[in-house]
Amino acid sequence: MWNEKTKILILSRLRMSVLCLISMITIVIILSVTALSNELQWKIMGHLLEKRSMFQSARISHDRILVFGGFSEQYGNQLHRQRGLVSRTSEIIDVTQRKVFPSSNMNVPHAHAALVQLADSNIIVISGLNTDSTTTKVCELYDVKKNCWYTLGSLLIGRNAHTAYLIKSENIHVVGGHGEFNYAPVIAEAEVLNNRT
Repeated sequence: MWNEKTKILILSRLRMSVLCLISMITIVIILSVTALSNELQWKIMGHLLEKRSMFQSARISHDRILVFGGFSEQYGNQLHRQRGLVSRTSEIIDVTQRKVFPSSNMNVPHAHAALVQLADSNIIVISGLNTDSTTTKVCELYDVKKNCWYTLGSLLIGRNAHTAYLIKSENIHVVGGHGEFNYAPVIAEAEVLNNRT
């Protein structure tokens, strides 16, 4: 059989082989991560037609994104609230052409609004700020095929920084937010609209 020296030599070579294998795997992983990080780099693809913050956006086709509302001019913050001009404009980003096109204007400005997207890709924007200090109760529908905004109705309570969900393709639930004006207390009221009626 093997003497003690041979066993130690075999174990030593085996350990060196394992360490070599681990080193090679580590190098392959590092090279793979480096190659992947070189491939995953953010690039500028264009510029919006209007500067925006606290706006909304939604994918309206496989290669188009609708961007709308928000603050177009910002004058800073005052008592934890946004100050500036609220926009009623919208624009479409075509990711295939890498271009931005103007779209139709909303009927009233909306910032810090909620949105739901319907199965047909049409969009409903719900309430939000219409100035830097007051909310609108107005809800609007964007018709993707006609590139047009329509007034859908009004909430019972104007709100901003709220959420909205579409349940069973017909009930829109609106929850929370700040009521009536930008610096109003947070509200607990929830509303529901059946968009089939």
